[in-house]
Amino acid sequence: MHGTAEPRGNYVIASQRYQTTGSSLADTLSVFEQHGDHYHISQTFETKCMGLHGSGSVTDYSVFACSDGVLSVKQTGDTFSAEKISYPSSLTNIQCDGTSSSPARIGSFITNHHHNYAIGSACGQPYRVDPISKNMTPIVWTTDSRRRVVSYDFDAHGEHLMLLDDTGKLYILDVAQNYKQTAVLNVFPNGIEGKAVPSFIVNPNTKMVYMMDDSNQQIIEIDAEDGEIESKITLNFTPSHVTWFGVKAGHDDEHSH
Repeated sequence: MHGTAEPRGNYVIASQRYQTTGSSLADTLSVFEQHGDHYHISQTFETKCMGLHGSGSVTDYSVFACSDGVLSVKQTGDTFSAEKISYPSSLTNIQCDGTSSSPARIGSFITNHHHNYAIGSACGQPYRVDPISKNMTPIVWTTDSRRRVVSYDFDAHGEHLMLLDDTGKLYILDVAQNYKQTAVLNVFPNGIEGKAVPSFIVNPNTKMVYMMDDSNQQIIEIDAEDGEIESKITLNFTPSHVTWFGVKAGHDDEHSH
């Protein structure tokens, strides 16, 4: 089965699935409270999240992607409350690939601790999901309606939203300027078909972001702030996965420009 868990201090909001769902996806969310070396269930939300797939957390909220909307859970001290935010028609009317009659839905989220909202992806189109205003708004990132986002993330400080499309081009958007496009980089000039979907590896201590190019045995280093490919690190083997390893600096809010 698929599941998710969002840690919130001494609590964890985690999914549960009952046999009546008829699906491998969860439909129920509960709050678990830490007691020493284990957790006790303290609350189960009555509002269901059918087809749960995708979650994320910001300062006071955790959001969970359901088949019929986003379940928003607010934490106020030791109190948790949940409500469903319906998908807008601009999202449910998206034509994904022409093979499914099911309405479009969000299936994943990214968050950044500098923001009180999440970015979700529905059929390769990014949406800003604001649990405070309860609004979901599409992010305009290209004029080509055929393009789809296959991988996305914020840079370390949440100043840029990075979107990799299905042709291997990287779009860098300035968050403070209402997602104004600042650069388009041809990161994978031969496309990404046949590749494992490249993910963004964000160094939390610098402005650098890394992407794995297994076909060419290299790691691509991207400067999101300057909007350019900084370097390509050649490897003598074919990588299968990349992660960032290190200790996050304690002064990440005091960076200079």
